[in-house]
Amino acid sequence: MKNAETETVAGAVGFLSSRVVEEARKDSIPLTDAELKQLSFTEETATAEEVAGAREFDETNDTDEFEAKVASLLRNAFHHDVQSGIRATWENISQRCVITTFTSW
Repeated sequence: MKNAETETVAGAVGFLSSRVVEEARKDSIPLTDAELKQLSFTEETATAEEVAGAREFDETNDTDEFEAKVASLLRNAFHHDVQSGIRATWENISQRCVITTFTSW
């Protein structure tokens, strides 16, 4: 499924962020406000205030733990989505928008 949501890095990040949040909700895994902000952060569209917030997050949080939590949630979301028949959306994201951008907080 190819659509505007996955055509840009910001759109891909929005899609992936929404999938992480949904998986966290399903699995009763709490996400803090700061973590939610990090999920939607992209340097491509960030304001100076958002960049400062991302730097502060990196300095005051265990980013390895956060990234492990997000990676686990993304894996679960991917597997659920594949079972639901929307693998093509994930493939479109990985082909169009370098997925490492999403994990380079």
